[in-house]
Amino acid sequence: MGTRKTPGVYITEINAFPNSAVAVESSIPAFIGYTEKAIYLNKSYVNKPLRITSFIEFEMYFGKNCQTLYDLSLAKQETKYENSFDFIINNFGYEIIQVRETKFNLYNSVRFFYQNGGEVMYIISIGTYENTSDKKVFSDPAIFKKAIDLLKNEEEPTLLVIPETVLFDSPDCNTIQEYMLAHCGKAKNKFAILDIHDGFKNLDDADNNPVKNFRYQITSQYLSYGAAYYPWVNTNIIDSSEISFKNLTKEARLTLEEICEDAFINLINEKKQKITSALESLLASDDVMDEADLKAIHETLMTLIPGYKSVMEAISEQENLLPPSGGIAGVYTFVDKSRGV
Repeated sequence: MGTRKTPGVYITEINAFPNSAVAVESSIPAFIGYTEKAIYLNKSYVNKPLRITSFIEFEMYFGKNCQTLYDLSLAKQETKYENSFDFIINNFGYEIIQVRETKFNLYNSVRFFYQNGGEVMYIISIGTYENTSDKKVFSDPAIFKKAIDLLKNEEEPTLLVIPETVLFDSPDCNTIQEYMLAHCGKAKNKFAILDIHDGFKNLDDADNNPVKNFRYQITSQYLSYGAAYYPWVNTNIIDSSEISFKNLTKEARLTLEEICEDAFINLINEKKQKITSALESLLASDDVMDEADLKAIHETLMTLIPGYKSVMEAISEQENLLPPSGGIAGVYTFVDKSRGV
């Protein structure tokens, strides 16, 4: 206390309470889903919660992304709106359709987490892509429920994130999300970040409004232990260099070859020869070509054939459309650490 220069009675108030916001490491999410692998130094990490501190460490234990495959076809003539097409070539509308068994959300959601300020996280791998190739992957909610139960003895994770719930049909998605809420409500120290099923759709469809459907279909006595986010996010997580004709099924490549043949018109012979060679390689097996050859073919087609470029851009757009939970978990972590809870 400084020296008082005038006589009198002085009162100095001391704040008995700490600051309302304290920077602590409180938002630590647990992510659950499928991975390329779940083994490191000959030790299996399937269905074992593992603490991860960086994306590099995640890849070390759990590997890379699964390459999503797409079919390619003419859009149905009765399609109502032009924006129902993924792209238009020569006045024909085309659509690309994900092969469901090849689509997984965990890897890119973890990338999304780290690109939005995430640090410490837990991963539970419930299996690998390879072991799901011969069956319908997202059909059994019980697999995810068992993984959630593994967190009962883990005190550090305070957030629960399962971006792959939206790959289930809506009723099964709701079942898992209600189980997430119940787990967090019973633990009382966890919070669920939920994605809305079909959250890429607009709200102007009175019969299929995704937010309205979510509100009416999710029933739980633990609603205060979770938050849902809409819409899905158009990101730049997947770089264009990660997309090529390897993302197309064999049938889609045949369709693409037919589309690309239009590029022969008015091209000089040298360019025709390049396209012919590239198209032949397009239909060949990827296993007989090294990565340098694959890249060269892709770049040739991108440069010379507008139709091919349209297909690749449409795939890139779909690949980068992500449910928001992974990025939101990263924001939670960043804000809690930098500003306080």
